[in-house]
Amino acid sequence: MIDHHHLARALHDEEVKKVLVTVVANLQRLEPDPFWFVLDNRSWMHPFDDEGRRHGYEDIPKSVKDLVDDPFRHSPANCGASAGSLRHEAVHRIPVGDFLRRRMKRKMVETDFDRALEQALKLAKSQDADYLPGWCGPVAR
Repeated sequence: MIDHHHLARALHDEEVKKVLVTVVANLQRLEPDPFWFVLDNRSWMHPFDDEGRRHGYEDIPKSVKDLVDDPFRHSPANCGASAGSLRHEAVHRIPVGDFLRRRMKRKMVETDFDRALEQALKLAKSQDADYLPGWCGPVAR
C-alpha cells in the first residue's frame, strides 16, 4: 500500500471489510532488499515516524492496524489532519507533513484543526514551500 494507508487505518478502525484498490506495480518477484529499494526510489514509501524521524524498512508495520497516527500527514481520529486536507487543497504529496511539522505545533493540529488548517494553507502557499511537489503559491514576476 503506497498511498492512503492512514485512511486505510481509519477504515480498519471502523471495521470496514472491503475497499477498492488500484494495483500500480506487481513487485512480488523481488527479494526484500530490492523491493524496498524500488519503493524508496519511486517515492512509494516514507518510513518516518510521527516525530519525523526516519526508520529502517524493517520498522514499517506489517498491518495497517499497527500504524501510528501522524497528525501532520493524516489523522484517523478526525479523518484528515492538515497534511491530508492540504494535499487536496494546496499541495499534492508528502513531504508536506514534514514541512508542516517543523513550522507548527502538534498540539494545535490535534486540538484546533480549523485554525491549524488555516495556518497550514498559508504556509503551503508561502515562498518557504516552493520546493514541495505541487506548490501553488504566488510566483514573483
